[in-house]
Amino acid sequence: MTLSESSIHKVASVIASKDPSSPNYMRGPELVKFFNSLGFSDSYEFTEGKGIVTPDMGDNLSRLNYTIGRLTVLNQKNSVKNAIQRYIDISNAPQQSVSEINQAIEEADFSFATARKLDVVQTVVAQEIEKETVENLKPSTPMSQADKLQQAKQKLMREVLGDIPCDRIVVFISYSWDSEQHKNWVAVLADKLTDSGYYVLLDQYNESGVQLELFMDLGIERADKVLVIGTPWYKMKSLTTSGGAPYEGAIIRYALYQDIGTKKIVPCLKDGSYGESFPGFIGGRAGFDFTNEATFDTEYERLCNALVNRPSRQRPKLGPNPLYNTPKVDDPNELKYTDFRRDNDIKWLTTLFSNFSIYRVEKYLDNSPEQVEDIIFESHDIWNKIINSMTFRLYQPELKELVLDFYSTWHEIVKKGLNYYGPSKVPNYFTFYGYAADMFKTSEHEKVFFEICKKMDDMKQTLSKLVEYVKDHYEIDFDTLSRKFEKSIL
Repeated sequence: MTLSESSIHKVASVIASKDPSSPNYMRGPELVKFFNSLGFSDSYEFTEGKGIVTPDMGDNLSRLNYTIGRLTVLNQKNSVKNAIQRYIDISNAPQQSVSEINQAIEEADFSFATARKLDVVQTVVAQEIEKETVENLKPSTPMSQADKLQQAKQKLMREVLGDIPCDRIVVFISYSWDSEQHKNWVAVLADKLTDSGYYVLLDQYNESGVQLELFMDLGIERADKVLVIGTPWYKMKSLTTSGGAPYEGAIIRYALYQDIGTKKIVPCLKDGSYGESFPGFIGGRAGFDFTNEATFDTEYERLCNALVNRPSRQRPKLGPNPLYNTPKVDDPNELKYTDFRRDNDIKWLTTLFSNFSIYRVEKYLDNSPEQVEDIIFESHDIWNKIINSMTFRLYQPELKELVLDFYSTWHEIVKKGLNYYGPSKVPNYFTFYGYAADMFKTSEHEKVFFEICKKMDDMKQTLSKLVEYVKDHYEIDFDTLSRKFEKSIL
């Protein structure tokens, strides 16, 4: 089954949501990982501003354009339904995903009921679907050398590590074979983690014939977390030149060298002290103490929280700032506008307008919304994060009202157009895809288009009032800030 082009755009807007506060929001690396699980060989490179890198669509793609491109390929291969179901399965809020997806594909002849609960049997089914999807994605053109290498590596990973469910946290356990008793303790820990829902990579689970070096190399690379079980013997063996412990230590050392701040490596002390039981490149990292059997359950709970990057204790709601202990007043206008508060307002105004081009926005508001520069959406997303951050605060009531009036109107426009704009043939532009040559695709498209036009008129008025007020009361250099922002984005 296939979807229409407009439905593909709408589904892409759900999967590549621009709302960072959404529980289902996926960053660029997470989107790439999701589509790689469906058979693509893309990557995300943080250096040189490349971002999303693909063998067929180029580099530095926006999250939305990348998602549209990948869904289009899946749609052509009749695999898009399986891909959408996989997205629902792994989402943090499945019911919200189901609702949003069904709304996006309302013109299709199928819908989604709920997320699948991936128990053992259903995991096998999901993996079969994945194999089918990968098979359908076989390219019609000769593969590049890089693609062949990536495909061979993925095949090798499956052969060595097995079929790993894409929706589970993968945990690799690095330890030394101190004794049969110690090996059994590690196996019990691995079994307990597996029972808690983590996919554990442990040498004791391997079938006979698996090369240990390959298992360690690929396992540590594939794992989301690496548990290092520290004992005095582990440290001593890591300093030798043969065996598994030094080999794993070299791989872990390289991972730390690549990203010194990584939370991937998790020390778990079994015997001795941290200094006695871990190599120097691990011993200084925060870990978990399993030396006392009486506190095992408490440490295990803390470990599980760390594996999902969840704090052991939730942060309470932030109380009033003790630095600004002012008396409570009913009328905000009665608050004394101190130098500190004025400086604070200037700081936030500068932050907002450092991520804004007044010239591009005025140009946008003076033209038809049929085509919109990407910089308008980029700037909105930045303002959205700033204004909704916990630290954002404006003290001058009139200024605050003007800023929020302008932003809320802008935000309404973006929300209305979210499912109606798609990539344009013109670089750095988005097109309202339901409108062309003064003709609308449906009455719904026409309605939304003119609602956006009306809101643009409102936004133009609120922008004029805001700029006039700021120019009269603050020394904000709109010209310089706008030029700098344009240069950083375009």
